[in-house]
Amino acid sequence: MTHARLWTFAAAAVLAAAAGGVAAPEGAGVVRGSLADIRGLRRVALLVTRTQTVDARDPALAAVKHYERAVAGAAARPHASGHRAVARQLNKYIRKYRSMTAVPSAAEADFVIVFNVLRVRGSFIPDEPYIFGKLFVVRAPAPGQRPRVVWESKGHDARLDDAVSSFIKELKATRGER
Repeated sequence: MTHARLWTFAAAAVLAAAAGGVAAPEGAGVVRGSLADIRGLRRVALLVTRTQTVDARDPALAAVKHYERAVAGAAARPHASGHRAVARQLNKYIRKYRSMTAVPSAAEADFVIVFNVLRVRGSFIPDEPYIFGKLFVVRAPAPGQRPRVVWESKGHDARLDDAVSSFIKELKATRGER
């Protein structure tokens, strides 16, 4: 390793250590909740996007920002194949249990399902690629409160089908549905 690279590495290590010790500003974190917060709520909106940058510090913060932009009317461009795949599973649940209703905009929803697409792999079926990412459920805030993340998928790079199935399974258990 050259002398210049060694100094660059040392400086980067010192900066990283210093950054780890700095406290986050007030209100920077994400407010958390549980699925019990949305037990009786019906209106749901769906946001499926593929972002160009990923915030590794707190992925839930990115989901809340997507939600806030969608409520303001400046939603990110949807990921079409991901949207179709999530909607297919949610519509199946809606038809069977009739305990949710899809609404066209996040501003009208009681809670919003946000799926951040992180990776897409092709499949033999042209319109159905393998999609990986992270699923979040964001509860719409009451007046004077901030949005809450009430559920998120396990891991950072889950298959879309697995993430949606896990959410539906836990939602059914919370609502007492079989």
